Formats: sequence, C-alpha cells, structure tokens
Amino acid sequence: MKIILVRHGRTISNNEKTFSEESTPICDEAHQELLVTKSKLVSLHFEKIYASPLLRVRQTAKVLGCESLIFDERIKERDFGEFKGKTYKQILAENPIETKDWFADLKDGKPPAGESSREVFARVSAFLDEISVTQTDSLVLCHYGTITMAMAWALKNFDSWVSFAPVNGGITEIETDGVNRVITKFNY
Repeated sequence: MKIILVRHGRTISNNEKTFSEESTPICDEAHQELLVTKSKLVSLHFEKIYASPLLRVRQTAKVLGCESLIFDERIKERDFGEFKGKTYKQILAENPIETKDWFADLKDGKPPAGESSREVFARVSAFLDEISVTQTDSLVLCHYGTITMAMAWALKNFDSWVSFAPVNGGITEIETDGVNRVITKFNY
C-alpha cells in the first residue's frame, strides 16, 4: 500500500517564522503553489483521505479539491504550548531558561505546556501503524512535524526525524506491506 503525505500550503506563520497556532491560515501565495501539488496528485492513486483538523490543512484540502476527509488528531502539528504565535527570538527573550532547555534536548524537551518530539513521534507512529494494516492507499494531509515523524517511522529510526525538511505543498510517499517500508518520494 501507499501512504501519500502532503504538507499544507504556506502559512502566515511560515512567512513570519512563528511557532504555529491551531488557527494559523494559509497565505495568499499558497493557493498558486498548491495548484502545482494538485496537478501532481492527479497521477497518484489513493482511496482514503486523512487530514489534520487544523485550519491550514482544511484550507489546503479545499484548494486541492479533496473531499470526504477523515480527520485525525494524531496527525496534527506539534503542540508548541506557550510558544505558539511567537518567534524564536521572542521566546528566547521571554523564556530564556525554558527555551534553552527545550533546544538542549530536542527528543524529550518541550515548550511549556507543549509536546516533545518523542510524544509527537508516538502519536504519528500509532496513526501510521493503524492505517498501514488496512492495505488501503491513503492520502494524508498534514504538517511539517508530522511528515518528519512519518519519515522516522518509515526508517524505523526515531533519531532520523531531524534529517528531513518537508516543503509546503510537497508530496512524500511511503510504500509499506505492513512490515517493510520504502520511501519512494520526498518533496515531490
């Protein structure tokens, strides 16, 4: 089966370099970029469409013409807790100890009231394990962090999540038979 992951369109937070909030929308230029993604999706086969419930993914789905979405909380972006809506410079100025602690331990550290990378990996992996046994080709509309964790899942190596940088509107494809996993496309 194939798991096709698409990162949402460019957002206002991406442009402002802030840690995203749940209500972060896609920006105007995302619409044109997503039309390229839409043209590529035409040649790919999928039977089910899973989506993060966050606004930017819902907007991306609309531009892509995706309907009958199955929303799943496990494929949301990392919860940045008290750092949502702020730049790195702002969080460092306002919370220097918490910021340094988080960045000193990128695996298990987390923003105040937020999630660690290991926690994100656990929920994304649980989702991927569940859909991979269905043997149904699936499209997953999601986020940067979700895709990096999906890549780590595919490689069966949590530490590899830091090696990937999914682009907005980029397509990633993983083939799996339920046991073996092969990354066939990345930032396509």
